[in-house]
Amino acid sequence: SILIDEMQDLVGWDFELIDKLSKLPTISITCVGDFRQTIYTTHIGTKRPKTNTEKLEKFKSLGFKIENLNISWRCIQLICSFADKVHSAEGIYKKTNSEVKKIPEEYQEHLGVFTVSFENVKEYLATYNPVILRVTKVTQKQLCKGFASVNFGACKGLGFKRVLIIPTDKQKKFLNGNHKVFDKDKTEKAKSSLYVAITRAKYSVAFLYDENSDIEGVKNWNPIQN
Repeated sequence: SILIDEMQDLVGWDFELIDKLSKLPTISITCVGDFRQTIYTTHIGTKRPKTNTEKLEKFKSLGFKIENLNISWRCIQLICSFADKVHSAEGIYKKTNSEVKKIPEEYQEHLGVFTVSFENVKEYLATYNPVILRVTKVTQKQLCKGFASVNFGACKGLGFKRVLIIPTDKQKKFLNGNHKVFDKDKTEKAKSSLYVAITRAKYSVAFLYDENSDIEGVKNWNPIQN
């Protein structure tokens, strides 16, 4: 048996090898991964398949049986449902169902997805102490001082109780309701980075964002109301 993890990172020539192996009668191959977390690739090249849709179709053409394991042990349902919206325009992923059923009492009063204004962010950080996720270590450097912070590229595979995301310009457009903002990107990295950042949180995700989000289910956090 051959077991391949992080299969979403395979591209181009990798599939030529998988093609050869899949034709061997004495070998079974199992590949596991999440195409929505395509941040890295094994190499840079022009050979297809390159996009998530192309990779999925290539696996099918090689005779692989596709099994969707659409459950999450990492995030509550409110976060899973929001994260699903990042790739909703592609129309190839099933709804994610959360298996997080028991929520400790200390987290129950602040659950789900929020926007937090610059005016209120310091109070939010002091109240909930989320891990800050950002593009690079120089992003909002003063704001992050004294709090745990992780770059988007380094947070893959990690999990936290709460996160505060400092969004990029494209991520702000997504919050503004534009689900197709990443469609013309040459790679899946920007879209996948947002999905990965959202799904690092178990109980709450907040975005540093001065406007109200146009996405259903996202609430604006205000210290007076909360």
